[in-house]
Amino acid sequence: MAFFFFAKFMADSILNVHDYTWQVIVNPNACDCKCLNYWNDIASKLDVNSVKYELHQAQGSKKGIEIAQQLCAQGCRHLMVIGGDGTINEVVNGIMLSGID
Repeated sequence: MAFFFFAKFMADSILNVHDYTWQVIVNPNACDCKCLNYWNDIASKLDVNSVKYELHQAQGSKKGIEIAQQLCAQGCRHLMVIGGDGTINEVVNGIMLSGID
């Protein structure tokens, strides 16, 4: 099971997940298509706990880079990534390529 959560934390403040709309990047094909099942479980828990999110599907080569760059350019700073190591790598590269501080 390979899913990771990325968020921008500030050292002197506590992160309240309810204060943000999380941008969720899911690669449903990752981990032999198990990530789609992982996402369904996670989505139900987010819904039960009233955590706001927007779903982005990273299907295809380099889609994670493209999605992460676009989200960062739009000012999004709270990302959740559900996928394998390739998906995580793409999203991290997209964040780095976006040029945000």
